[in-house]
Amino acid sequence: MEQFALFNENDEFTNTQILHTIETDTRIPKLGLMLVGWGGNNGSTLTAGILANKHKLTWRTKQGEMSANYYGSFT
Repeated sequence: MEQFALFNENDEFTNTQILHTIETDTRIPKLGLMLVGWGGNNGSTLTAGILANKHKLTWRTKQGEMSANYYGSFT
C-alpha cells in the first residue's frame, strides 16, 4: 500500500492510498560468448560448429546421412 498527497488547482490536497504489485521478470537471460580473434580460423570454425548443432544440420555422404556434433570441437 502506497500513500501520497494529490494537489488540485485550489492548492488543496487529499491523501490517497493506492494498492499496487511489483512484477519481476522471471526469464533467465541467455549467456553470451565473446571470442578474441573471432575473425580468425579458430573463431569462425567454432561459430560454424555451434550454429550447425543449433540448427541440427545434416548432409548426405557415401556412408549415409551425417549430422552435426561437437566431437570435432573437443578433439
